[in-house]
Amino acid sequence: MAGPKHFGILCQGVPAWNRWRAENPDERPNLSLADLISVDLTGANLSRSDLTMGDLRGALLLDADLTGADLRGADLRDALLHRVKLDGAILRDANLRYADLSGETLEGVDFGYANLSGANLSGAKLRGANLHGANLKSAILAGADLRSARLSLANLGQANLAGADLSGARMSLANLSGTDCREAILAGADLHDADMSSANLAGADLTDVLFGVVSPLRRELLWVGAKRFGSSPLA
Repeated sequence: MAGPKHFGILCQGVPAWNRWRAENPDERPNLSLADLISVDLTGANLSRSDLTMGDLRGALLLDADLTGADLRGADLRDALLHRVKLDGAILRDANLRYADLSGETLEGVDFGYANLSGANLSGAKLRGANLHGANLKSAILAGADLRSARLSLANLGQANLAGADLSGARMSLANLSGTDCREAILAGADLHDADMSSANLAGADLTDVLFGVVSPLRRELLWVGAKRFGSSPLA
């Protein structure tokens, strides 16, 4: 539960909060389970904050600094996230359904098992991001940089990956049924046991793509992770 001290300071407004952060740079704010529905947090310094299971639906996070923040299980539906800083943030199991993260820099961010269905990630920089088991059904990833991203067990059904760069991405057991992959770069991607039924691969670069069957041991290890988080990423 959110610490009353930290939550109370935040309720005084962003200027007061940012002043307190500047004066207490070594203190890690505890805002877990905080009710921040529709709160204006524009420009707030929330770096390294514990926001696990926080309710941030409709929150204004424009230009907010969430570097290294822990947002596991947080609800960010309808939150405004333009120009937000998420370097090193943990968003495992977070709800980002229909979130607009287009053009944002999200390299190395942990989105494991997050709900990103219908999200707009067009042009986003997701190089090396962890999207293992994430629900990206109908998400817009056109032109996104997904080089070396982890997408094993991810649900990308009906997603738009047109022109996206997925070079070296790990996509074993991913659901790519009905996905628009026109002109996408899949060179060196791992597509072992991926469901590519009805995917549009017109003009896609499939150089050195790894197709085939996942070994029983690797399949078990991948699904153990899914069961651990109580997720069913391919549902």
